Amino acid sequence: MLRPLAFWMTMLLSFSLFPAYAQGDPPPPLCSAEDLASSRLAGGVFAEVVSDASLTVYRDRSLESDVVARLGPGAQVYVLSDPRCSDDLIWWPLRFRREFISGYTPEVVGGVDQLRPIFQTLGVPTTDTPITAANFGDLEPVAEAAYQEPVDLVWSPDGARLAISTPWAVWVHDIKGVPSEPRRLDPTVRAPWRMGALQFSRGGETLATVDVSDGDLHLWSLETDEHTVVDVEAEHYNGIAAISADLSMWATASLGGSISLWSAATGARLAVSEGHEAVGALAFSPDGDRLVSAGYADPTGHGVRDTSLRLWDTTTGEQLAVFDLGAPFDQANDPGRAITFSPDGTIAVFPLLMRGDRYQAVMGILDVEEMSYTTWSVADNLNSLSFSPDGDMLVVTLVVAAYSEAWSDPFVLLLLNATSGERLAELPVERLVMRAVFSPEGTLLATTHTGLTSSSSVRTDLISSGVVVWAVP
Repeated sequence: MLRPLAFWMTMLLSFSLFPAYAQGDPPPPLCSAEDLASSRLAGGVFAEVVSDASLTVYRDRSLESDVVARLGPGAQVYVLSDPRCSDDLIWWPLRFRREFISGYTPEVVGGVDQLRPIFQTLGVPTTDTPITAANFGDLEPVAEAAYQEPVDLVWSPDGARLAISTPWAVWVHDIKGVPSEPRRLDPTVRAPWRMGALQFSRGGETLATVDVSDGDLHLWSLETDEHTVVDVEAEHYNGIAAISADLSMWATASLGGSISLWSAATGARLAVSEGHEAVGALAFSPDGDRLVSAGYADPTGHGVRDTSLRLWDTTTGEQLAVFDLGAPFDQANDPGRAITFSPDGTIAVFPLLMRGDRYQAVMGILDVEEMSYTTWSVADNLNSLSFSPDGDMLVVTLVVAAYSEAWSDPFVLLLLNATSGERLAELPVERLVMRAVFSPEGTLLATTHTGLTSSSSVRTDLISSGVVVWAVP
């Protein structure tokens, strides 16, 4: 079966991301907060060697194991995950080249730092110029931050903050304040095929996340250090979730296809909705009255295959409508393929990969009020969709795919008329963009990008993926 390039990149990462250790030897325990009290590192960050002596990288978490490399001052590395501790040593798993060469380096508990995190702020100059069809093609980058495999982007409703999820943590940037290092929240995405969820409160002072491992709701105060967890028993949780815009409830999907609605105030299960064989995506309408769910298929081509789209009443859990999409939803293999509501909540759109004589990506359109469904042919390699704040335009990302003939074409972002599907403008980009999201004021556009360039090659520098903020020059 042919798969989008994003699928194969995800599979490659899942098999080669971590250094090997001797089979039969259990890894040391994760480090405690006390162990890490004086360390500046964290899983999911880039860092550079700052010691005068070279940094030694070992094959395993042992000073007796083979030396993989010795890195001199100024060398850059990527910290793959949070560390494990043994014998007063903090063992950090590192990758230090694009070719997936990796190993471990020790840090003495309470000792001198040999590595310094490379934090890039997303301080954006003030702009009041809205992004329109006339100036979309002229957008220029105004800020950039390096992140390995960014998964999702969420703006706070006031546009003051931008949350970025990665495989090992969620990072929150202050966009409008004094440029500062991002705030790191605990991991909510632990594997490429399990999503979790992110949602700011309406005032932007709280970020809610759904833990991918158990479905619990985490509420993070961005004004203080308060962190609240709402525990639930989400049986057989499959990692797919959604949070309502007012943070009053959230939804989780199970491996068996059932959907549970939970109260954020009490943790009580409000409703259980049955109908799916498997769930691949969830999305609340802006007012929280409706929930849209899409089916999922086993990526191996065997096992369950659910091609339905369902609309639910969140008050009763009742199914209001069901449609056969003709193909499963594939957000689990590509996070950019999300269900996106229009700002007024009347329409939900999403990319869908159809299989006929050849693969073709179409835009699915669900009219929530009329309870009708249709599709538009936009581009064969359609990947993600996002509405402008007024709902009049859609920004579209295109992904290089095994089924596409556009491998050697320059990468572009498309701007569409949200009512007619007319192509309004294009923005050429150097690297493959997986996700693009307008700021609430419509003056900025945030994108996630990979290391694949428009020349059909992969950049060989270590820091080649991350987040870019665009504005009208």
